[in-house]
Amino acid sequence: MKPFPLLFSVAVALLASVSASHGQGVLEPRPLSLPADIDIAELKDTGKAAIDDVMAKYADQDVRPDVKTYAILPLGKDVDAGYFTLQFENIFTQRAGAAGYTLYTRRDKVLEQVLVEIDFQQNYADAMKPETRQKLALEGVQAIIRPRIDIDRSANGAITVRANVEVFQVASGQKIWGYEATRVIGAKLTNEQLVHYLMIGLGGLAAVIILFWFLRALMRAARPR
Repeated sequence: MKPFPLLFSVAVALLASVSASHGQGVLEPRPLSLPADIDIAELKDTGKAAIDDVMAKYADQDVRPDVKTYAILPLGKDVDAGYFTLQFENIFTQRAGAAGYTLYTRRDKVLEQVLVEIDFQQNYADAMKPETRQKLALEGVQAIIRPRIDIDRSANGAITVRANVEVFQVASGQKIWGYEATRVIGAKLTNEQLVHYLMIGLGGLAAVIILFWFLRALMRAARPR
């Protein structure tokens, strides 16, 4: 092969590689770890309600009237490739938009470019670095919202969904607000738990019957003859 065609092919390959790396956008979130046998539709509704509680709290308190422009960082772990992140964005817009707040999301070129540059994947430390905050400030972003969703299952089978946000001022990097709301999905007992509680119930019933017959025997013995 002649040198020029070879060099040309290498150059094209390099350009394609660079273009691909810059065109990937924000990375897709990793799957959120979920309890076994969970109802995804019920989880989504419960999580959405918890997120609404958090955002309503912030909008109602009007913590910093001077801070009007926000950027919500996408969750690194989510369901359905970003469902809860979308709920944080939509509900913030609904709740806080009425108070005059504006929001940058991962779909806005300004925030997307910054997230791509820091190779963001729930790496909140990088998002709070001075150089990152400076880039956001130059675009007019005054505060960063860091959301979080946690899901826990208790011993009785009840599932607790926690929606948490922390708000940081871009100029100083200081936390200006934080709040967590919880919602519970009703307990769904396993077969082993059902058997366990049934045995407890039967044991209690047997104890009541024995006590009843014992008291009855005492009353008969106490009767005058």
